Amino acid sequence: MFDVFQVVEYRFLKVNYESKITCQLEVDYLRCSPKHYGRPRHDTVIIKTSSGYTFAQLILLFTIVIDHATYAVALVQIFSREMGNDETQKKDHDLGFLRLRKQRAQFIWTRSIIRGVPIFPAFDVKEDSVVFDLIDPDITFRVQELLA
Repeated sequence: MFDVFQVVEYRFLKVNYESKITCQLEVDYLRCSPKHYGRPRHDTVIIKTSSGYTFAQLILLFTIVIDHATYAVALVQIFSREMGNDETQKKDHDLGFLRLRKQRAQFIWTRSIIRGVPIFPAFDVKEDSVVFDLIDPDITFRVQELLA
């Protein structure tokens, strides 16, 4: 059926993106490894989908070679925006937090990855996570666009 079929796993991805602040080309180095310095590391990213932008966690990076054509693919865990109860929503709004919850896993083209973004567990609800957008002005601007 196929002349050549090969799957190669990767644990590192270099992503070029245009900064929303400086309009300059920036580079982001993303890792996806079951053992990075003795611990698992699965970076989180912003991805572009057909319905807009969303957040995801890298599970597996690989290329597929079929008949000498190479396709770069990622298996990711998609996050959905989690609204929470009225009290949580008010607190998140007042603090400028974007609350997320892991949903389904799906395959994406790696070219749909915009850049990495730090996402940390929320302390009040075990299943939830929060985007930490204070480190980088570019991430702050992108999150504000999503919240608008």
